[in-house]
Amino acid sequence: MKLEASKQKEPVAAPVAEVQAAKTVALQAAPMHLRLLAAVVDFGLVSLAFVTVALLVTVNADVLPNLREAEIWGGLVFAAIAVAYLAISYTLARATPGMKYALLSLRTFDGQTPTREQRCRRLGAFAFSMMPVGLGAVWALFDEQHLSWHDRWSGTYLVRV
Repeated sequence: MKLEASKQKEPVAAPVAEVQAAKTVALQAAPMHLRLLAAVVDFGLVSLAFVTVALLVTVNADVLPNLREAEIWGGLVFAAIAVAYLAISYTLARATPGMKYALLSLRTFDGQTPTREQRCRRLGAFAFSMMPVGLGAVWALFDEQHLSWHDRWSGTYLVRV
């Protein structure tokens, strides 16, 4: 007499898209007004540093550049100050002063505190997100979970503390 092996159904793994969708549903990003507050504070601090550098250069310069050169150098210096500000804030302090003022914290999609590597990845993603005239940040207004491009690319997002 032969007994047939009972056919047991093996559990089927959920498709990757469904698993990621389940993770993103649970995300509770910080309210837009707090993220905007943090951005305004950070922009103000970067602008203050830029104006300080511009005044020091103007006072100590023998010959002032023409208007076109001043625009180009001003844009480059402002961008350099902003990158340095964000790099120092993300790598050393784990948050910008604006984020601390608005009581925001950075988290991974798993709810963990991001590592230094993840924070650096967010900084790089932020640069690419801002390149097309800030379109990556504006995207958060239309996104279902209100996440920007750099949130999604880095796997991190802001939460209320």
